[in-house]
Parts: sequence; structure tokens; C-alpha cells
Amino acid sequence: MIKTKKFKYTFTILLTILIVCFCVGNLLRKNVVVNAEYEEVYSTSAIISKQGENGFYYAWGLPSKYVLMTYGALVNKGGYGWRGIENYSKISGSGMHPGAYFGVLNVWVAKESGTISLDGYVEKGTIKGDGVNIGVYHQEYCGNLNVIFEKFIKEDDLQRKHDINEVLNVTKGDSLIFYCDSGNAKNKDSDNVNTPFTITYTEKLGDSQVNEDLSKYLNVKSAGEVAGFKHVEQEFQAENLDGTKSKNSGCALTLSTVSLAPISLLSFLMIRRKKK
Repeated sequence: MIKTKKFKYTFTILLTILIVCFCVGNLLRKNVVVNAEYEEVYSTSAIISKQGENGFYYAWGLPSKYVLMTYGALVNKGGYGWRGIENYSKISGSGMHPGAYFGVLNVWVAKESGTISLDGYVEKGTIKGDGVNIGVYHQEYCGNLNVIFEKFIKEDDLQRKHDINEVLNVTKGDSLIFYCDSGNAKNKDSDNVNTPFTITYTEKLGDSQVNEDLSKYLNVKSAGEVAGFKHVEQEFQAENLDGTKSKNSGCALTLSTVSLAPISLLSFLMIRRKKK
């Protein structure tokens, strides 16, 4: 009887230890705290060679909806780079310049849930021009667009540079958006903006996937949707033949629907300018 009791007692202790180890192990797997020497750091100053590199995407449009930029010849000052649909609409690392009608965006997508620190500044690059809108946003995937910083900075503002230091909780698929546009006057002259930031994971929850295509988390739209054109449902199917009908994937459009007759959009912008 004594041996039986000792066996039961020992078995109970061992079982308790195993349960505790199992629970602690699961907890550690779900909430991995990153040591400082292994911090994962991303920089807006690094120029991407392809869309999605290090989680960054260059786009033109609005903070809530946008079109990915293409790499090609720049109209102003020659050379090649990432450009939007308008003259002067371009991004090179942390340097940004909007077009007259649409802003430009440097979008970073979180590949993993956790906690990040955001450190850097936004700055209007020159004392010329009539001012520029600058914004930094936290876009929750399929959720709210939260303002971190938003301001119209005039050419004669005493403070053209604004430091930003934030700690944010992110869910996989969330985005940080660095944005600028030419302001209400739509005058793009001397509207270059600097947005040098570092994004550092200080805590990771372990839900990333190797080589995952993060573009599915973007809020990419067609050029027509960004410009304000509305799609009208009709009974006939001609629209399916010319590719104007959009296909949704989750909360974002698939990248195959991004290109929508840039010439038509430019014509629309020219008509608006003539009417003024």
C-alpha cells in the first residue's frame, strides 16, 4: 500500500510538471519577445527594387485607396524610377513628390502580428511652393484607417519638420502609410517631402509565413476607382469583355485589376483643368 501511494504521489507530481511545461511552451510560442540584438528593423530610406521588397510598396492615390506605381522613365529631370500616373509623381526611398491631383504613398505591410516602434520624422523639403499635405497612418487590415500624424505644412511654416515616435500594436496584414499630396490648390511645384522612418519589431507573435505575398493585404484599387468613377451594374455582359469589371479578393482588389486605361484618366484630369 505504501509503495502504491508513493507511486501515485510521484506520478501526480510528474503529470503536473508536464502540464505546466506544456502550457508555458504554448504561451511562449504565441508571444515571442524579441531580444534587442535580434530586432527586426525596416527602413523607409532603403530604395526598393521590386514591389513588396522588405514589405514596402510604392503607390499613388489616396490613403484609403491607391494604385501601385510602375518602374520606368521619369518625365521630369530624366532617368528611371518609381512613378505614378502624373508628371512629378514619384518615390525614391524616403523621398516623395506628389502629382497635382493625386498623392503618393509609401506603404509598409506587417508580415507578423506583434508590437512595433515607429521612429523618424516628416518634413517639407523646401521653403518654396504653396504647401503640402503630409500624413502617417496605421491602416488596420479590413478595418479603420487611424491617423498617426496629419498636417498641411505651408512653405513659410516655422516648423517644417515634425518628429514622430510611436509604439503600435499591429495585426498581420496591417499597414503603415506614409503619404503626401499637393494640397487643395493642386499646385505640385516644390512639394518634395522627406519621410525617413525605421520600423522595429519589439515583440512578435509568430504568425508569419515564409515568402508570403503581402500584396493581398493592400487596399489596391483601379485607377478609375481612385479617380472617383463609379461602376454601374448592368444586365448585359459587354463590361466583362473589356475588363472594366473589378474582381475583389478579401478586402482588396487583385493586382490584375490595377491597370485601367491611364490615358482616359489623364483626359479626365485635363478636362477638369480646362473647366477651371
